[in-house]
Amino acid sequence: MSIFPVLIILLVGALVMLALQVGLCLLKPLWPGLILPALCLAFSVFLALNTAATGSVLETAMTMALTFLLGNVPTLILLLILLLCRKGRSSKKQLDKMNIQDL
Repeated sequence: MSIFPVLIILLVGALVMLALQVGLCLLKPLWPGLILPALCLAFSVFLALNTAATGSVLETAMTMALTFLLGNVPTLILLLILLLCRKGRSSKKQLDKMNIQDL
């Protein structure tokens, strides 16, 4: 089996997840934008707790920590998207408020 179809499926999945996050962030309440980051955080905890003990305690702890940190990269990206969408929305709201006061 070739690796290109797998890469295309992963790329399309990532783009769908990013589009879904932007859509959820644009909703008025804050909590829908936190759903995907919370799921990614839970998955990274699950991955870290399922690492195999292959050597000493220090090696296992380092493996768990590295797995947790690398597993949280998507969480950080999704939270960054949330912050950027909220910041843009906040500045637009302030601009609308200023325009109403000018009238």
